[in-house]
Amino acid sequence: MAPPSTHEGILRRQSLRESAARTYARSLPIVPVRARGLTIEGADGRRYLDCLSGAGTLALGHNHPVVLEAIRKVIDSGAPLHVLDLATPVKDA
Repeated sequence: MAPPSTHEGILRRQSLRESAARTYARSLPIVPVRARGLTIEGADGRRYLDCLSGAGTLALGHNHPVVLEAIRKVIDSGAPLHVLDLATPVKDA
């Protein structure tokens, strides 16, 4: 049987699996389950402003409609999604 998916349970299991180098996340006990724009909803039902989105490729926010549409187009095209460094029409676009 799978362990319960509670906010505290998820954080506890993650702390057992993750490297000690992951220190910033230990000070942010948030378990994101949904996100849109600048807002993250945690497993505890609370809503947060995402202060980490600038650390990656989320300059447009989570689930931006333009980005989602572009992703859907690629998925619907049947194009290969992971080919390491091989050239593809999507990379060339």
